[in-house]
Amino acid sequence: MAKTFARIQFHLVFSTAYRRKALSKNIRPDLYGNIAHTITARGGRLHAIGGVEDHLHIHLEIPVNQRPCDMVAAIKANSSAWIRKRPGGDRHFRWQKGYSLFSVCATHTEALRAYIERQEEHHSSTTAAKEMARILERHSIDFVMEKLEADGWFV
Repeated sequence: MAKTFARIQFHLVFSTAYRRKALSKNIRPDLYGNIAHTITARGGRLHAIGGVEDHLHIHLEIPVNQRPCDMVAAIKANSSAWIRKRPGGDRHFRWQKGYSLFSVCATHTEALRAYIERQEEHHSSTTAAKEMARILERHSIDFVMEKLEADGWFV
């Protein structure tokens, strides 16, 4: 086959360090624009982004020549620098060290997009810890809630 065909989609989730409520409603639209720019500048495509005060969900596509860990590192580095440097920004802002990244089947993109766009509504009835546990279970990833909490995933 002379041509390469690929569609590599992910659901990316990461939080602020120590789950600090640093992502106010008024900062998020510009933050999302910054993240969108980072993704497209690296050849990717943003499908949806949403979040609450302490974490983000991103549905993105990456090109075949891009390693997922490099895309995530660029998103986190560029957006944290933007937050620190903006007028009135938090000079000490940072993201948590880890992240969660899940492959997305093309048949589930609409459901994922709707889920991401309703983060405010969703978190009025569930905690971040319960949400992450549900996502990990859905992807058949073994975890121990207490270990995740101790490692800082939910704090």
